[in-house]
Order: sequence, then C-alpha cells, then structure tokens
Amino acid sequence: MPLTLSTRSYAQYNPRPKSQLNADLRWLIDAIVAEDPRAEIYFNHADDRDPTLAWNKVGLVTKMRVYYQPAGSNELEYFKHATGNYLSGRRRLVTRTDSDGTAFFTTNHPERGANGLTNNNYGAAAWINMAA
Repeated sequence: MPLTLSTRSYAQYNPRPKSQLNADLRWLIDAIVAEDPRAEIYFNHADDRDPTLAWNKVGLVTKMRVYYQPAGSNELEYFKHATGNYLSGRRRLVTRTDSDGTAFFTTNHPERGANGLTNNNYGAAAWINMAA
C-alpha cells in the first residue's frame, strides 16, 4: 500500500519541484512512495531531528528517515553498493512522516568537524513539491 503524501505546504523551505529533479532521484521518491523494496538500498538511518524545526528533535508522532541520493556520474564522492547502484557521498533525501502524511526534503551530508568525523549537523533543507 503506497504512502500517503502530506497535504501540508512547506513552501518556506526553498521548494524544489519534483518534476525538475534528476530522473534517478524522481525514481527513488516514487519507489519510497510505492514502498518498493529496491528503495531500501538507499536507506541510511532513522533520525529524531526535523528539518522543519531547524533540525531540532521531533516528538514521538513524527518519524524521520534519511536516504542516500542516487549518485550522478560527475560526483566526486560516491560509493558503489553491492547491488551495483551508486550512492551519493554528499547528498541526502529525508522523509518526514506525521499524521498528515509523508513529505520529502533534500539536504547535504552532515559537515565534518576538526577531527574529520561528521558532526551530524545537516545543512538547510529544501522541500520537494510533489505536485509541481
């Protein structure tokens, strides 16, 4: 059974029309909505921070999932999954699910601290307008 898409507008979050995303990212979004198991190879981790709350922690009713975006052929940082798919080392797709449904956002990989490890601070999120 496909996911229910959120009807809420997140227009204040730098909206990007889905129709203008690259074909691989559109496929991943459609696969997530359709609950296609092939989307799971892109799954990175669940999170408790919300892009609509400046990455602050969410309550118990909001669920966040972070996915690797499919890598483009011109990316400098990527890795090859055992399935042969290429995953971006820098870009992420975030789903935000609450009682209203699921919304999609893009963001970057967390920044690296002075020690070279990620500090888990994501950049600004851009809402994906599924209707455009």
